[in-house]
Amino acid sequence: MLPQPEHVDQRAERAAEVRQPVLRGRRDIAALWFPADWFDQAQRQARLLDAWQAGASAWRFAQGDLLRFAQTLDISQIKTGSPLVLLGQTLSSAVPEPTEQARLPGADVWIVQGARVQALQFAEAERLDPSRWLALDNYPLVDTWAGQVLLPATVLTVPEAAADIRAALGAKLAPADPAQLEFMQALRARQRQQQPAQQPATSGPQPGGALPGWNIPLGPLGVLLAIGAVLLLAVSQTGTRAGLPIAPLVLLAWAALRGKAGSGDNAGAASGAAPAQAQRTVPPRAAAKDARQPWRDWLARIAMTTRLSRALGLRQAAYVRRMMAMFEKGDLDAALRHAIPLGAHGASLGQAFGTPSARQNLDLRAANGAAASFNLGEDLNVYLRKLYRQTFEQLDRQGRIDEAVFVLAELLEVRVEALDYLEKHQRFEQAAALALGWNMAAEIIVRLYCLAGDWKYAVAIARRDNAFASAIAQMEKKWPDAARTLRGEWAVHLAAQGHWLQAAEVIWPLESARARAADWLQMAERGGAQLQARALVMRAALLPDTLTQYDTRLLALGEDPDAWRARAALAEAAVTLGGRQMPQVAQLVRAILPMWVADQVRGHSPHHRPTFNAVVALARDPLFGMDLPTSPVPAEPPRPLARIQHALRWDAPAAGGQDIRDAVPLEDGAFLLALGEAGAISVDQHGKTLRRFAAPADQLVFGQSGQVALALARRDSLWRVSRLDLLSGAVTELGMGDFDHVANEFDGAAWTVAKGNRVQVLDVTHSLHEVLWQVADLPGPVVAFAATRTVEQFVVRAERDEYQLWRYQLPLRRLQERREMSPPGEHTARYFMRHGGVLDIRIELDEAGQYVLAARGETGKVVIPGVPQPAAVPGLHLGSAWYVFNRVDQKGDSACFHVALDSGIKGTLHWPAGVPRVRVSNDWWLAFDANGRLFFVDEETGATASLTLV
Repeated sequence: MLPQPEHVDQRAERAAEVRQPVLRGRRDIAALWFPADWFDQAQRQARLLDAWQAGASAWRFAQGDLLRFAQTLDISQIKTGSPLVLLGQTLSSAVPEPTEQARLPGADVWIVQGARVQALQFAEAERLDPSRWLALDNYPLVDTWAGQVLLPATVLTVPEAAADIRAALGAKLAPADPAQLEFMQALRARQRQQQPAQQPATSGPQPGGALPGWNIPLGPLGVLLAIGAVLLLAVSQTGTRAGLPIAPLVLLAWAALRGKAGSGDNAGAASGAAPAQAQRTVPPRAAAKDARQPWRDWLARIAMTTRLSRALGLRQAAYVRRMMAMFEKGDLDAALRHAIPLGAHGASLGQAFGTPSARQNLDLRAANGAAASFNLGEDLNVYLRKLYRQTFEQLDRQGRIDEAVFVLAELLEVRVEALDYLEKHQRFEQAAALALGWNMAAEIIVRLYCLAGDWKYAVAIARRDNAFASAIAQMEKKWPDAARTLRGEWAVHLAAQGHWLQAAEVIWPLESARARAADWLQMAERGGAQLQARALVMRAALLPDTLTQYDTRLLALGEDPDAWRARAALAEAAVTLGGRQMPQVAQLVRAILPMWVADQVRGHSPHHRPTFNAVVALARDPLFGMDLPTSPVPAEPPRPLARIQHALRWDAPAAGGQDIRDAVPLEDGAFLLALGEAGAISVDQHGKTLRRFAAPADQLVFGQSGQVALALARRDSLWRVSRLDLLSGAVTELGMGDFDHVANEFDGAAWTVAKGNRVQVLDVTHSLHEVLWQVADLPGPVVAFAATRTVEQFVVRAERDEYQLWRYQLPLRRLQERREMSPPGEHTARYFMRHGGVLDIRIELDEAGQYVLAARGETGKVVIPGVPQPAAVPGLHLGSAWYVFNRVDQKGDSACFHVALDSGIKGTLHWPAGVPRVRVSNDWWLAFDANGRLFFVDEETGATASLTLV
């Protein structure tokens, strides 16, 4: 008879019993056990990860999870889980006696609980992959830097300008004759010798009745000369040879008689009865005729070269005569080699020799009229201008384009006309090179490079000078295809800067690119509440049919009392588009209008009355307008700190656990923080992490759009630079750079840096290798540098410790000032003012024996009273019309003082245990430290915010 099953189970259980169910003594541990009846799945996973070792493996049984190590560990290294030892090929939570082991069933794992043994097989378990439990999206994975990376060579994006006009036009023009250089040097030397007070040459009526250049009074002598000239002329007409040398005398007499009669050379200057044909109707258009009178040119050349010989010498006068003879004989190749460059002026009949008289009226001369010129001291220039203009017309008729444009650009110096002439003949590449070399307006340079098909340079210059809009306006009618291409490049540039909405609006006229505009619009909708609100207005303008999908968001925007920032952004964007009078925009405004008015009354982002009325008018709701109160709405805007009467007191927040290296404010009360090798993070106003960026960050360079930033990390003598996209969270490694000074903000694409005697504007959209603009030959190294949105300025130490201040106006980057400056005096600190200029600050004693900060700037001296006595000039951070300085007391605590330049201390921030780091912009400043504290002050509104980063 077979035994009952329960009897078999009882014998098996007795056989699997272990009298000593726990480990004793010091043993090497081979695995850990996490029972399911002690921990839930999440707890088991957390403990398993905490105990993980390299090469380990993990298994999941129904009874629990097991972590097996690649090699045994000492029991002292175990901090969690139940330890297992290796008995032969089996992992066990206890060490049975030899007789007990012989009765135990074969298994991979023995788990002893209360003297009973559970035998487990790996074949019945699930192999675990703990890497899937790790969410690495919010943790930085930073590559290490080996230290031997070489910097790539810098590549100039903007082309080099042509050396001169001859180099730009090619080999058709022969090089200038050496005699021309000799003549120009003599002319410059003569000009330097002239007195600065010398009166400029003038044209028109002059007192005294003297001939231009010849100081001979005309009166009775002129009449006698005229009579004698007539008699001699009669003799010469009889066939004698005496008539040839007296021709100049005859012309002089004739000019004297005309001057004595008072007729003059000016058209319409005759007195007496009106001409008989004064009442005729407008005649038909006549063919153009050469009104020039050759005898004037011949006599003028004698006079001009005579005076030139007195001024420069016989050799130079002879050079000019030879050069003019070349033009007159038609030897243009040689003439162009010897030609003297001139400035651009008008044309005339030629040199006048009569006594000038006043004009009878101020009527403009007819288009085909001509008159003689009265140019004292500039007669040679007038003659040459006419000669050059005639030469240009001759070359143009002959189809000699290179020589013709040379005459315009180099001799007449009418550069815009020269560029137009090249464009007319589709010489776009030559015109672009010349426009760049002449530093013409940016839109002209961009247009010509676009027409030349050189889009790389065209876009680089447009980005450098912000010339997209003006260049597109120039090309839209005449060159529509080029204008469309440039519009697309402009939109891409705006998107790279983080201006997603502007990029969508710019590219929208291109129907083929509207899908891309929609993508950029969706990108903006991923941003903060304010950017989302502005994107909603843009969607109403561009894609009104899709607006119904945003009803829920719009409803929440109109009801949430804490969404006042987003409502203010929507109202401002709607006013910007208000001229279009779109019904969809009016729908958005009506949805937020009641709560927006309540925001105004509460003082949240208030607007002035005209803006308030504009928003109400956009809603097109007459009934709502009737319900508005008659009292002034909105409330009075918050006052800046500079206008408060009594100084405020602020306290630093509680200490945290992370080192804040740098910080900048974002929209919606958020902040971007640099945490050193831990990367960068964006946090909300309560310190909650919104996004992590896997890039080491010791210093932040903030983009003006608020959507991009640069993270800088020091690597010995170099800087590692990463680009942060604050919306998508993408990080682009730009490379390593060697900089002495950097701008702490940029426009999203162009970033200014300085090294040695070189200042460069780098294109940081993809790398650090492209340069948009540079000054590479400063007279010395840059020793101080500062940049804002409107001005860049730096101090250069030249030879013999001489200092120069250089100031460039943005965004066109025009040199506004370059001047010598003395070094700061003893116990004086020098600072750049954000709107331009420098400020010297030192501590002085006033008449009452009190310490004051004396600020000496370009507008005079400002004294800030009530400053406690420090050991030295405090560290200052300048804002627009205020500054912040630190002071440490005897306990080691510090205080940050907000000081208005014209009225003293306006606020004091008390900071425990050390001096905080401070960052300042035009209208705000931040204080932060290595203990996770951050304090923010808005100088324009007086608002503050603080957080602790744990």
